[in-house]
Amino acid sequence: MDIPKNNTEILLAEPPFLSIQGEGKTTGKLSLFLRFFGCPVKCSFCDTEYSFKGTPLKVDKNLIIDDMLSKGKFKNIVFTGGEPLLYQDVMDNIIRSLDSQMQSVFTYEIETSGSLRLNGDFLLSFLGNTSKRDRVLFNISPKVFSLTENIEALEYNVTKLKFFNIPFIFKFVDEVKNRDIIEFLVDKFKIPADLIYVMPECKTREEHLERFASTLEYCKDKGWNFSPRTHILLWDNKKGV
Repeated sequence: MDIPKNNTEILLAEPPFLSIQGEGKTTGKLSLFLRFFGCPVKCSFCDTEYSFKGTPLKVDKNLIIDDMLSKGKFKNIVFTGGEPLLYQDVMDNIIRSLDSQMQSVFTYEIETSGSLRLNGDFLLSFLGNTSKRDRVLFNISPKVFSLTENIEALEYNVTKLKFFNIPFIFKFVDEVKNRDIIEFLVDKFKIPADLIYVMPECKTREEHLERFASTLEYCKDKGWNFSPRTHILLWDNKKGV
């Protein structure tokens, strides 16, 4: 995947859109979504395959802020994909610009598989600024089928986020045959139960309804949080909602 390095273009999977957060700790929260194009993992069960297949939308980085602010009334911004960590410099610039223009009124979520390392400059941008650090949430969703090749990056990211006290949660897709790997990661990283969210593996509303009960029972057994995939329940596999 060729990510632009000329600092003038951003590759998106679709235009920015206003919706509710469908998963994890902030489920139901009105949010502006910025879905980047490109992903090194490319899950077969991904519910947004268009974020790494097909033709990306090229957007002038100088216009993206105005485009985002034109979408309506929101206070939460979700950087998603694809894999947002391909665009750490872009996210840093957007956050800095919005905080400057809007007096730090926004909260930010970064949805990542953790398969790419956080770079030093991006991490440093949250340090020394308690307000900024407390307004970001990393939603780490490891893909257990690709763990062998990604475990070092994931361990590095978790270690850094813990050390710098940057908020994060783990959001696992319930790949039933790989539950032992989820449990291995929980144990390895000593993840507190209140930071663990597990959601059904699904691309469609029908699959969600079929697998809902199994994932819920698994969460009850482990003492973890269950997360629905609200956007799939509401809109099935429709894009941009």
